[in-house]
Amino acid sequence: MNAACEITVLNRNGRAIVFLVGEMDLSAREMIDDALLRAQQGSADVIVDVSKVTYIDSTGINTLLRAHHRAPEGQFHVVGATGAVRRVLDITGLAELLLDESLSLTWQQITYHASGWRQWTTVERTEQGAPVAEISEDGPSATFDGHGARYRLDMEGHSAAYGSLDDAMSAARLFATGGWERGIRRTESHNS
Repeated sequence: MNAACEITVLNRNGRAIVFLVGEMDLSAREMIDDALLRAQQGSADVIVDVSKVTYIDSTGINTLLRAHHRAPEGQFHVVGATGAVRRVLDITGLAELLLDESLSLTWQQITYHASGWRQWTTVERTEQGAPVAEISEDGPSATFDGHGARYRLDMEGHSAAYGSLDDAMSAARLFATGGWERGIRRTESHNS
């Protein structure tokens, strides 16, 4: 495996969410292309999270374009592009073609404690009236997981710990975009 790029694939409710971390360049092309092809063969919808990509060159762009052209219309999405990656996609004109920014979550801080602990919820609500997601911040000296994760995301019965508030908020948007909310509603309707 290329040390400059890490790939994780999460399959959820007929969708594959592909998390890319590191550099999308020639040395990682084959590995990324294989992962995207496998994700497309096993899922109706593929979402690629590039929020942790630190570098993308023409090879990385071409890899995303190949995957986009293989997919049926509307079934390949790129989310989380920021910084240099977003600039490259904007400059090449591919941001409009590849990026899916259809869902953005609006956050509101609901508590603040003198100890440094804070909590945020989304303004958006589920069908039951609960926030789509909640984030809790641990105090300045402690962590949720003992490894530096200070922010816990709770969303649709799932929890995950993150090192920064931005990472937790990005994950919430990605998971919501990935259809967790719709998949949970579908599961609830089958259980009724």
